[in-house]
Amino acid sequence: MAGSPGMSGAALLAGESALRGGAGLVHLATARSLRGIIEAKTVEIITQNLPEDGEGYITSKAADILLEWAGKCQVLAIGPGLFPGEETYRLLGKLVPECPVPMVIDAGALGALAAAPELLLKARSPVVITPHPGEMARLTGLKMSEVEEERLDLPVRMAQTWRFVVVLKGAPTVVAFPDGSSWVNPTGGPVLASAGTGDLLTGLIAGLISQGLTAEESSFCGVYLHGLAGDLTAQANGETRGMKAGDVLQSFPAAFQTLLEHKWDSSEFGTFHRQLRHF
Repeated sequence: MAGSPGMSGAALLAGESALRGGAGLVHLATARSLRGIIEAKTVEIITQNLPEDGEGYITSKAADILLEWAGKCQVLAIGPGLFPGEETYRLLGKLVPECPVPMVIDAGALGALAAAPELLLKARSPVVITPHPGEMARLTGLKMSEVEEERLDLPVRMAQTWRFVVVLKGAPTVVAFPDGSSWVNPTGGPVLASAGTGDLLTGLIAGLISQGLTAEESSFCGVYLHGLAGDLTAQANGETRGMKAGDVLQSFPAAFQTLLEHKWDSSEFGTFHRQLRHF
């Protein structure tokens, strides 16, 4: 579920990313008035109409429709390009306690939850949130500078408090689990600072969950692959300036192939594990 007037691109990037991440079938649910725009840009994604107000913003009436569709799928990603208003919060209030599949929550959905993030404690299924520092600040009531000062520890505390996976995006990205463990990702660079790359991460994590990985596994692997795709994009072009989210998306297959071609032995994996944990 994604998109709002002026932000249909975020919805499209997330949907395309889920496909590139390995999902066999992707439904993109968006406001009725945006459906034609999105369909003009993609041929592989199935689009679905959601109720909207008179200005093109999705309303809370969409909750029952989303719950019905989610029951036929393996995962629900919600938030890219979504307007973070009261209607979105009301929708989440109905959706979160009843969603039968894991949820990946980002962007506008996180903005709406900032009013009362404890709503996520009612989640029926596993949840992954992927905030950037600004969104994390709003969710926790901290200043952005405080979030950055606690980049390694804050996600762990919040994952334990909220009892779901927290992916704090940035340099470096930190992935924290409810059991208190955390991972610091060594891949990625300046190319991921451009608009839309966060939407790619949302879709990628959702795509991995759809293939049977747990929320924890998908978050860790998704962050690593997302960063690796950014690194490969920069290497292929010899420059990070001028690169955009769509370029990173095109590097997803190469990122998967890079991992497939790498032959890990047990000692090397142990070194890799320590680098990720203590980078």
